[in-house]
Amino acid sequence: MHPEIRRYTSVADLPLAIRDGTARDGVAGFFSRSEWFSCLASVGFEQKPALLLLAGHGQAGRDRQTCILWLQTDRRNGRLRSLTNHYTIHYPGLVGPETHAPEIAARMLGVLAGESSPWSEIELRNLSLQSPNTILLKSALVAAGWRVELFHHHWNWYVDVTGRSFGEYLAARPARLRNTLRRRFRQAGERHALRLEVAECERKLPAALAEYQRVYALSWKEPEFSSAFIPALMHVCAGSGALRLGILYLDEQAVAVQFWIVADETAYIYKLAHDPAYESLSVGSLLTAHMFEQAIDVWRVSEIDFGIGNEAYKRDWMEHRRQLVGLQALNPDTVRGRLLLARQAVRNLLRRLGLRAYTPVDNGPKRSRRDPEPAG
Repeated sequence: MHPEIRRYTSVADLPLAIRDGTARDGVAGFFSRSEWFSCLASVGFEQKPALLLLAGHGQAGRDRQTCILWLQTDRRNGRLRSLTNHYTIHYPGLVGPETHAPEIAARMLGVLAGESSPWSEIELRNLSLQSPNTILLKSALVAAGWRVELFHHHWNWYVDVTGRSFGEYLAARPARLRNTLRRRFRQAGERHALRLEVAECERKLPAALAEYQRVYALSWKEPEFSSAFIPALMHVCAGSGALRLGILYLDEQAVAVQFWIVADETAYIYKLAHDPAYESLSVGSLLTAHMFEQAIDVWRVSEIDFGIGNEAYKRDWMEHRRQLVGLQALNPDTVRGRLLLARQAVRNLLRRLGLRAYTPVDNGPKRSRRDPEPAG
């Protein structure tokens, strides 16, 4: 029996079995869950995106298995994009069991090809270069006749802490970081009453969120693109047990805040902020050290992920860097697809001649103050 492909245009339309199946632990990380995509689609964009959710139902013994591809549409330009934005750390590609994934991916593309108005372009961002799903989607698109390129999108720093205590992890950090932490903890303790707290449940969230927002407003950070998104995401995380909202108090005043997400043995460092008035005490680093200790010794995670970005300070805390890529697929059977292919050929020639640095094929408009800050 061939997999059955169904199309949905809202998260609410998804059958409960699909939503539940992509909300459980072990699906493939927090950023594969339906609750994440639902929150993102609801309040993560200035204008709500038009969605196209492709669900493929396959058979595995007596159990039906479902894979889902989360997309947003731009009909005017004949373009499909991953349901991602600056709040996304990882985009999983095709979410679900691997049993029927290649056949489901091929049939999904067949459904897209059969639409009355053909798509000219598919662009997926925040894909892991090491993920089998990235190679699967690229192979399926090539087999269907699309012209596919992968492009560098972000660096993602992380550390594998499996089998290590926090003491062992800290001993492997650069001496300058260890010395700074030791000195600043001593100075902060001598000058102030120091308290560290982590909110993990819905009951503690309102007070902790108020502290987070107050410190964030004092920090160097630009205002969020969507003021509703972070509070909404925190509530989602609290409901699923993934919330970790750390606060450092000096003399009962919150001076540093960190929003982490912990799911499927991974801790994602999602948002950081501190009061610049306490910069000399490295309050951000003090809270980071506490959160690492909790993640390793208490929450027992296997990996700590520092989000997107290649900032130098992340190297002190992390040990490995992986590449997140974008995938652009162009349809040569459409006029716009052929025009984009011609542009791509010229750009690649300029790159080979050393006359142009490598940039994404369509990086969108220049970022403004109204755009969201990248997660992490």
